[in-house]
Amino acid sequence: MATRDRNAIEHAVNVLSQLRQRVGDEALLRGLGEVTTSTPIRFKDFPVGAPGEDIPVFRIGRLNIATKVSQLGDAYTNVGRSEGTVVVPLERTASGLFVITQAQHRGAADMRFEEVAAGGRKEGESHEDAAYREVPEETGYRVTSLQHFPGKVYPGPGYTDERQTIFAAEVVHNGNRATDKTDSHEISKVYRTPLEEAARTLAFESRMPHDDKVDAKSGFGILAAWVRETFQ
Repeated sequence: MATRDRNAIEHAVNVLSQLRQRVGDEALLRGLGEVTTSTPIRFKDFPVGAPGEDIPVFRIGRLNIATKVSQLGDAYTNVGRSEGTVVVPLERTASGLFVITQAQHRGAADMRFEEVAAGGRKEGESHEDAAYREVPEETGYRVTSLQHFPGKVYPGPGYTDERQTIFAAEVVHNGNRATDKTDSHEISKVYRTPLEEAARTLAFESRMPHDDKVDAKSGFGILAAWVRETFQ
């Protein structure tokens, strides 16, 4: 493995180890899930597996830092996560079709983003089960039907093998409020925007309807939903 790859992994693991020591397992469990660590971690001799095989180095919940050799023989760092579920909630009314998004703070970027509903699957959940759970948690709306977008979306294939399954969901509002209110993932506001307006804002202004940034999965999902509604 190249020296820069070893150094990158060593730095990442050192940072995570220091964070674990400073805040403790309880805080990490609250934000990220079960904490496990390869013990001992020996950086002088990083293991390298067969092409395509992940060799875990450090794991926190769904996040896994591993060494990996590609099918082309290149060694690199893989920041692996479990498969995500992304849902574009659509409310169909007599006055038109509306997309439901929410504003939430993202710790890594340390900024607020406008997003569609999304999250990881709990143990034993299918992507469909996760979709039905995530939408009311993050928006307060209830899913009445799901439409699966074929294939998988890879949000960052240069550094992670995470794959996302995307759905469009017909939703209705039943008077409930969003319940996803953890410290690191707080829903601050729910938006209801005409789907065409949201798609045009993304296509012509490269931003979300109520934000000057674009969350990639949300941008793709909204544009895909608009195309399917317009041309199918």
